Amino acid sequence: MRHAAIVAFVATLLAASPALAQKKCPASALKASGALWGVGEIRNNQVVSAMHPCGRRIVCRGGNTKTGKKRSCRWG
Repeated sequence: MRHAAIVAFVATLLAASPALAQKKCPASALKASGALWGVGEIRNNQVVSAMHPCGRRIVCRGGNTKTGKKRSCRWG
């Protein structure tokens, strides 16, 4: 009986996990990048990629405030 309860619990978690990952992603990838990388964490022209908490992949290229080049990001 205990084993069946554990199996049912795990099955519930697995069924719910896609729904949890489907949080709405921000429209702006640039604004969304702040959840992953702070100001100055991506070097100039460095390309980084990660999974955003909303479940989509985000790709960013670092900028440089001294030259006026801003960070650019896109959903990948």
